[in-house]
Amino acid sequence: MRKKKVVLWVIITAVVIFLIWLLMLRKKEQQTAFETTQPTIGNIAKKVTATGTVQIVDTVAVGTQVSGIVKAIYVDYNSVVKKGQLLAEIDPTLLQAQADQIKGNLVSAQSTVNYQKANFSRQKQLYETGAISRADYDNASNTYNGAVASVSSIQAQLRSANQNLQYTKIYAPIDGIV
Repeated sequence: MRKKKVVLWVIITAVVIFLIWLLMLRKKEQQTAFETTQPTIGNIAKKVTATGTVQIVDTVAVGTQVSGIVKAIYVDYNSVVKKGQLLAEIDPTLLQAQADQIKGNLVSAQSTVNYQKANFSRQKQLYETGAISRADYDNASNTYNGAVASVSSIQAQLRSANQNLQYTKIYAPIDGIV
């Protein structure tokens, strides 16, 4: 009988150990539900569906200070643009011709200044020796000063013409959507 009790206790102990082992094994399986992997680079796609009204933050009227024929348009409606991006160009042919003509006028006016300066210098020497009247001297002085003023005026016209050439390119003033 004693043997039976010992065998019974051994069997009960073995069953209890077996049950404990099964419970431990199940807990380990539950704990290993997470799998680790090496990180990778990729895009995360997230979609949000919502209703509402899109409000414009800034509205900018884009244009130019010169008129002419549009040579090229580089963006379309709803295009995303960055500040300073070239949007369109006006044909600069006529404005370039005007600038070239003004450059020619400037060269001519500078030549006139050089001539009038030399003439004024001669008239001044003649006036100082008494060979010409004060009126002739003043006339030479006024002609020279007028030629210098003409050069200044033509230089201003050339700056304006060059600025107008710059206006033939239309750039985006801000980042945004056309």
